Amino acid sequence: MKSSSLAATTTALLSFSFTLLALATIPVIANSKSRIENNAVPNCNAYIATKGSSEKPVTDINGNAVNTSMDYYVIPANANGDVGRSGGYGGISLITGRHRNGLMDVILHPNISNHGIKIRFSQAGYSSDNIVMQWSDLNFIFSALPGKPSWSVDNYDKSLTQWFITDGGVEGNPGGHTLLDWFKFESDGGNTYRIIHCPSVCSTCGTLCNHIGLSPDAVCLQHLAVLPNNLPALSVEIVPAAAPSPPCVC
Repeated sequence: MKSSSLAATTTALLSFSFTLLALATIPVIANSKSRIENNAVPNCNAYIATKGSSEKPVTDINGNAVNTSMDYYVIPANANGDVGRSGGYGGISLITGRHRNGLMDVILHPNISNHGIKIRFSQAGYSSDNIVMQWSDLNFIFSALPGKPSWSVDNYDKSLTQWFITDGGVEGNPGGHTLLDWFKFESDGGNTYRIIHCPSVCSTCGTLCNHIGLSPDAVCLQHLAVLPNNLPALSVEIVPAAAPSPPCVC
């Protein structure tokens, strides 16, 4: 009886050990800059199920294909003077204040006539003609600023319950360690687009997968953030930055 009991106990312990080993090898997020907290993650399945075609080029307001070798302004789709989803704000810009470590938040410029800071797109996938494609992984780079900082999803802000977008990203090196630095364009009809954070640069990484929208602060500045699907997405247009312009930081 003792031998049988000992054998049963040994078998149970071995089974438990293999279970722990299996759990330990489940793929996890490989990004060393941030941790994604389960109780704060928006719905990650909606865009995966309805993923658009990556075979269509992204086009600017003139209908021309967006090129990775050119600079652009990204403005709200109704920034031509109409007050709507953007609330009459201008193009993509930056602001200091929320971070003590020097990071800046990506915002809409408070002046509707200001196109913001020039942006250049760097594509993870190879394209022989440098054409930006819908649903391809992109870095959004502030090409007019020193060091050419790029967008990144910040650590979850518990006090404000948001995943804000900052200038803390790096260009290139697609993979788990840059997971939060990649964004995509999804058609919103015509030459307007929604910006999506749903990176596909790491096949074994868990990730957020939602659209970018607006989160107003106490003084009504509109910060860009990854939002749940039940909140409105920011619709944008892409304007060629043909003429040189000074950097605009709020």
